[in-house]
Amino acid sequence: MDTERISAVCINFNIQAEEVEIFRSSEKILAEVKSISTYVLKGERVESFYWEACCQYAERLVENGMNVARYVKTSSGSHVYAEDGLVFTLEKELPGYELTYVTEELLSEIGSLLGKQHLISAQFKSPFTTGTSWSMFGGNDTETLGIMMKTN
Repeated sequence: MDTERISAVCINFNIQAEEVEIFRSSEKILAEVKSISTYVLKGERVESFYWEACCQYAERLVENGMNVARYVKTSSGSHVYAEDGLVFTLEKELPGYELTYVTEELLSEIGSLLGKQHLISAQFKSPFTTGTSWSMFGGNDTETLGIMMKTN
C-alpha cells in the first residue's frame, strides 16, 4: 500500500493527510499520518465487527479516565473502514516511551491499572462476541487453553 492509498483511506475518517510515513505495508498495514494531529493507521485482514468491538471497548475505557487509544470514527459513524479485504482503524497518537527495564514500582502501577480496567469493564456488557479459556473479563468457558468459544 502506498502513501496515496493511505491518504485515500484517511479521507473516510475525515482526515486530510499532510504527511504519511509507512512502517509496514504487507499483510498488515501500519503508518503514521500527520494532519492537524498525528494519527496511527492500522489495517489487516480481520473481521470488521471484531475491530469495531475493540474500538468501542477502548472508547468506554477513555470515557472512564483510562489513557488508551482514542479511535477516530468514519463519516458513517463506525470506528472501522473496510477496503480490498482489509479493515482499517485510525487512532490518535499517544505520547509515551519505550520501556527498557521493569521495576517493582512499574509492576505495581501496571497491576493497579489492570485492576482499574477490570472495574470499568465490569460496569458494561462486553462488546466482544467470543470468549477464550484465558479471558480475564469473559470468565473461563473451558479448561483448555486458547480455545475460543461463542458467547452470544
